[in-house]
Amino acid sequence: MTRDNIINTALRLFLLRGYKSVSLTDIAREAGITKGAIYHYFSSKEDMLKVAVEYLFGHIKAKMITLFSTGKNLDEILQMVVVEQVVEGYLDEVFGIAKDANRTNLDNFAFEVVRQFPDTLQRIYSDQSEICAAIRNCLQREMKNGKIRADLDIDALVTIVFTMAIGHKSAVVRYEDKHHREKVLETLCKMVFAANA
Repeated sequence: MTRDNIINTALRLFLLRGYKSVSLTDIAREAGITKGAIYHYFSSKEDMLKVAVEYLFGHIKAKMITLFSTGKNLDEILQMVVVEQVVEGYLDEVFGIAKDANRTNLDNFAFEVVRQFPDTLQRIYSDQSEICAAIRNCLQREMKNGKIRADLDIDALVTIVFTMAIGHKSAVVRYEDKHHREKVLETLCKMVFAANA
């Protein structure tokens, strides 16, 4: 059992049941190891949580930056992020959290972590800034190529795209319906993309 496997197990349990409801014994049992083996890698449950949070948010940030830095057209990226929900699928793949449950669980987990460790909020803001920088680069490329209307405020557009990519489910329960997500994306594209693109 590697350190990463222990972290993945802990994250899956933290996301499903909440940090306070999960013990080191629970993690050890789920991982198929002894509680003592956990102490080989982590000094405490709190230490494990801090490492797990860095690991989780690092994965999310890397996935988002990769998506917006691929060179694909913005509409293709938004299709993947908003409609197909590839980030949620990625979390399911990496951490074993069902796609239909992980957004609520991730939000709840983030709130729980921030309440317990307020310094984590700075990490979240830093990650969001890096994701927004990748979105900005993508938008500027699309604007330069004439695909996005040049009269739009780039900062406002970054905020809109970031919200669509990261915060959409927190704000709108109806986002569970794929047809609704498609309509939201279609409407956004009509507002943003140049008529001749």
